[in-house]
Amino acid sequence: MSADLLQLENFIAGQFTAPLGGRYLDSVDPSTGSAWARLPDSGADDVDAAVNSALNAFPSWSAKSAVARSQILDAIANQIEQHLDELAELESRDQGKPVWLARAVDIPRAVHNFRFFASANLHHLETLKSHLMLMCENEALLNRVCGLISPWNLPLYLLTFKLAPCLAAGNTAVCKPSELTSVTAWRLCQLMTDAGLPAGVVNMVFGRGATAGEALVLHPNVPAVSFTGSTLIGSRIQALTAPMVKKLSSFTNQGEICLCTSRIFVERSVYNEFLRQFLEETAKWKVCDRRDPATKLGAVVSAEHRQKILSYIESAPASGGRILCGQTLTDAAKLPPELASGFFVLPTVIVGAETDSDGGLSDEAPCMRDEIFGPVTCIVPFDDEA
Repeated sequence: MSADLLQLENFIAGQFTAPLGGRYLDSVDPSTGSAWARLPDSGADDVDAAVNSALNAFPSWSAKSAVARSQILDAIANQIEQHLDELAELESRDQGKPVWLARAVDIPRAVHNFRFFASANLHHLETLKSHLMLMCENEALLNRVCGLISPWNLPLYLLTFKLAPCLAAGNTAVCKPSELTSVTAWRLCQLMTDAGLPAGVVNMVFGRGATAGEALVLHPNVPAVSFTGSTLIGSRIQALTAPMVKKLSSFTNQGEICLCTSRIFVERSVYNEFLRQFLEETAKWKVCDRRDPATKLGAVVSAEHRQKILSYIESAPASGGRILCGQTLTDAAKLPPELASGFFVLPTVIVGAETDSDGGLSDEAPCMRDEIFGPVTCIVPFDDEA
């Protein structure tokens, strides 16, 4: 093992512990394509130890008053806020996004998650009538141990979005972050301890979904599972948990918080002008070093995901598409040498090859049908809403 690699360990019963099987995985910096950290390749025994720890901590944690739990959640928010720059750098290096984006969005939202649920736990556990005349019931549910499986696109943000309400309600947790982006979750463990969270209330097990994740989902002492990830894995978790009558919160389709527009429909009379302006703006998006404040897009999370994105782009012409700008094999030469092996994809615009006739980009084209989860937009003209 290189002494330069950051070493992660599981966090169980308030202690950082090596995986029982002694196996580790490399975590790759997407900007360089090189390993920069090692994380446990945990198995069922590690998950079992974490669940037992959470079970042991549940009676005392659930017995605390809502005020006492909220005070600890606020203290965790303070810790995250005090280490915002450090966490933003870790998130950027681990996930590939620009540092400025992690500093402006990911880490502040993690702070907000703990603050919001610390307050909601005290003020919003009631039935309310909304402005739409709908009845909204907010209730804290005790499930004992919750299994929380979080994705790689917004690592700390979405982990804390699961964890904060879990703790506010009096539950304990076993978390399994994505093996692609585990570093900020690991750092959060120490910050929660420093904030006064009792040992065993939150346990963190690192590793692959097929081993650690599946063991967590199937564990008989985990009655509730919250998962954010792909449709395929979400469907598998539903199939696994249904016979066990587990509560399942599944944000599928590559994550629910997905706001990037992958298809734009434009009225034909303004299509050409819209396309011209859109291409002008797209050309301004700088793809480069994540630490550069001028960088708009960093690297995508992994070599496999980059290849998936490129496969959608490359298949577009066969479905009547025309690629107006985007990644080509020669674009790597535009990057600094130290980033030449990074997982970069230029913002890409795909249109129909025949925009003035009934031909063009098929609605059944993979780039039109699927959520690509990358910097790719398809622009299509229309004549009417039919």
